[in-house]
Amino acid sequence: MREVGASKVRTHFSALLAEIEAGGDPVVITRRGKPAAQLSPIPKAEQSDSLPNHSDAATNDLRT
Repeated sequence: MREVGASKVRTHFSALLAEIEAGGDPVVITRRGKPAAQLSPIPKAEQSDSLPNHSDAATNDLRT
């Protein structure tokens, strides 16, 4: 599994997300060289229009 530093994720998030969404492998996001989070695609079986849309709530959380 590939590791990417948090600062690189910040500057290249859109490209990284597109790569993972297109079928790329999960990426471990590191902070100061230590794993902090993982960005991975949602399995096709779980992708559905019936999933709740929490984008507004997530956006509001980021603004506070």
